[in-house]
Amino acid sequence: MFTNIKVDTVDVASETNDERIEKQQINQVAIVRVPVKHTNLGIRSHAMDMSTMVELTSFSTLGKIQPFLVTISTTAALIVDLHCHLTDKEVCGYLGGHWDINAHNLAITSAFPCRYAGKDKTAAGMVEAEIARAMEWQRVTLVGWYHSHPRSHASPSLRDVDYQLDYQIKMKGPSDNGYTPCVGLICCE
Repeated sequence: MFTNIKVDTVDVASETNDERIEKQQINQVAIVRVPVKHTNLGIRSHAMDMSTMVELTSFSTLGKIQPFLVTISTTAALIVDLHCHLTDKEVCGYLGGHWDINAHNLAITSAFPCRYAGKDKTAAGMVEAEIARAMEWQRVTLVGWYHSHPRSHASPSLRDVDYQLDYQIKMKGPSDNGYTPCVGLICCE
């Protein structure tokens, strides 16, 4: 069976740029990802969607004490926020600061945006080496990383959780004596 469909034609040349942008925004469908409780994830497998969001739980909800205090300087917070809101694409960077083992305080004093987008491992390595030199020059150590979720909330994805675990293992080193905590920060809309 056939149905008559009326098709409206639009003269693209007469359409303004603002009208085209408005139509594109209307045609974009917002993807809503609802976080899953970590207790409901079960055993991880390769078939899992790594974009699955994980619900955050506070230490107090679990009846536990937060293991250390995290402070962030206004300058570092401003740089992270500005970097994350410069584009509608996901961005990332590193956090520098100091770990005071006696006060149990992780002080984030500097943010180092990654000026790199893409899959080229060589360029990524060069950017990381540049950031490492900048941290050394500022006399700070790597204490964390950040990235943005431009179209969703600040819950981490399974991929984010895996990255965080990798950073924590790398920063632990060969023994617990040199342990420096590592934090992951997510900046959202």
